[in-house]
Amino acid sequence: MSGAYRNPVDPPHNHVTPLWVYWGVFFTLLGLTLLTVFSAQFDLGVFDIFVAMAIAVVKATLVFAIFMHLWWDEKLNSVVLVIALILMGVFLMFAVTDLNSRGMVDPVKENFSIRNEMVQEYEEANPEGKPLRAFKNEWYRAPNEEEEKKLFDLDAEGGH
Repeated sequence: MSGAYRNPVDPPHNHVTPLWVYWGVFFTLLGLTLLTVFSAQFDLGVFDIFVAMAIAVVKATLVFAIFMHLWWDEKLNSVVLVIALILMGVFLMFAVTDLNSRGMVDPVKENFSIRNEMVQEYEEANPEGKPLRAFKNEWYRAPNEEEEKKLFDLDAEGGH
């Protein structure tokens, strides 16, 4: 009976990570966080997002590899993680594309500064009033038709 049944699953491989590795990763993460804060002080133009994302990717890789033990784990787990991150990137790409194309549908929605100025003007004029709403709701009406028209003309300008 010794050779009749063999467990096809390998036993777990124990690995003991030295404490200095954890401390090294911890201080590296702190250093990268300080680098993120430091780089945010400078205007790099279009490269701001690339620098921030590069630092974030390095930090996430350290966390995945060391703290989540993917460095020593089965490589299939790393492949699953990478595929999940790629699919999340595709999802975010479509969401950002939607945000960037709103100006093609409604030019007012491309720049929210107009709405922010309108909200500030309304709140200064009505400090005790109900909050300014972004869309028409049945539960709140402006005090008169002129105010109602003023609040929502920006939505109508886009042809909606």
